[in-house]
Amino acid sequence: MAFRPVTVTTSATQLASYNAKRKSLSIFNASTTTTVFISHDRANVVANGFPLVAQAAVSLVDVEGDEPELELVGQVSAGSVDVRVQEGFVRAEER
Repeated sequence: MAFRPVTVTTSATQLASYNAKRKSLSIFNASTTTTVFISHDRANVVANGFPLVAQAAVSLVDVEGDEPELELVGQVSAGSVDVRVQEGFVRAEER
């Protein structure tokens, strides 16, 4: 599993690029006060994205019918926020 920090700003910020091999994607909003909006579509992220409130996390898992392989972007309405991203891939012996 790969873990990494991403600083999300008022511009659409890439959290994960498209990767057909990714089987899970988890996002944690490390802010204590600010909501991050996430979306697969870079247009109108704050207006139409999924709100991830402060200190909340979301996981997208393919076996649950999600599409973790798709690109995911985040955006805030003001300032910037520290977000943690975790990506899961199929192990070589499971392919």
